[in-house]
Amino acid sequence: MREGAFDRFAWIYDPIMKLMRRNRSLRKRIESSAGFNAAVSVLDVGGGTGLLIDSLADKVKEITILDPSRKMLSKNKNPKIKKIQGIVQKMPFRDEKFDIILCVDSFHHFTNGSQKRQWQETITNSLKELKRVLKRDGTLIIVEFDPLRLETKAIRFFENKILGLGSFFLKENDLREKLQENGFSSETRMMNRYTYLVKSKKSPSLHE
Repeated sequence: MREGAFDRFAWIYDPIMKLMRRNRSLRKRIESSAGFNAAVSVLDVGGGTGLLIDSLADKVKEITILDPSRKMLSKNKNPKIKKIQGIVQKMPFRDEKFDIILCVDSFHHFTNGSQKRQWQETITNSLKELKRVLKRDGTLIIVEFDPLRLETKAIRFFENKILGLGSFFLKENDLREKLQENGFSSETRMMNRYTYLVKSKKSPSLHE
């Protein structure tokens, strides 16, 4: 995930997302899957301005946004949300710190700034770090775009051909296999025609 790649979009990101009205429906689906409550600590990886999770601050014990863009983070003014500038491959957190980790529309950005030949390795390193900071019985929620859908193809063209970000969109089955290879058990479901959700736990063998 390239540091600061989204700095140039920070000023217009929230207005665009609000215009799309995507966050409200996402939030409801994620809340039903994650099981937020007053005792849990939450990490939003690649959460940017915090638009998606801003309303959760009063529902959980602690919430942190990790994002490489300083300007995106600066847009969030909620004092109850911790804002940390950093990348998923080198997270500045102790082992097993978080009960719930969210990667909402951000997983495909984990390869931003990497050479295409390094994408698979970058994804593996990202998953290792996510597993490291997730508590033993914690939950990892990933929401991603289905690369087989026309909507996602348009997003990929814009991000990679126009902006040159280097975003890597994984099919649902491929992401589930990657998670399994890196010590997670997962279940998936479609959220709409071009977006899917993966709910993952650390595999039981890791607890033995």
